[in-house]
This record gives sequence, C-alpha cells and structure tokens, in this order.
Amino acid sequence: MFSFYLAEQNESIKSQIIFGEPDKKFYIGKLKWHKVTEVSYWQLGMDDIYMDGEKMNLCKDGPCKLVIDTGTSIITGPSEALKK
Repeated sequence: MFSFYLAEQNESIKSQIIFGEPDKKFYIGKLKWHKVTEVSYWQLGMDDIYMDGEKMNLCKDGPCKLVIDTGTSIITGPSEALKK
C-alpha cells in the first residue's frame, strides 16, 4: 500500500510518497480505493474527467485508461480530449 502527496510550490510541506498506511494529515474524508487494471503499470480505469463540476464526456466507450506515474512531469492523452 502506498500513497503520495503533491504539494503546491510554496508549501512548507514538500511532496512525498508514503509507504504503508496513508497519513491522515494529507487528506479529508474517506479514501477511495481503486483496482489496478494493468499489472505492468499503475493503470486504473477512469469513468471521466470533471472540470468545474462538469463532466467532459471523454470516456464514452467504457472506462478510459489512467496511469499513475509520479516520475512524469506531463499529462498526456488523446489530442482532441486534451484540447478541451
């Protein structure tokens, strides 16, 4: 089990990865667990992305693939979806 915290640039607490039980000082409410859908990645299924509370309808044909990669400094995806 692991979690990660991504800090704002000007925060006194820096970004970190936490192995074991998640630290409650980094979240509010209940955690939501997701199953890994691809063994070779930290890949999950994603229903959609919301911007300002509005669904963007990017995953029309079932769950989209979402890869969690804390070593990457970019967000990538299908060109037309990213333009939105």
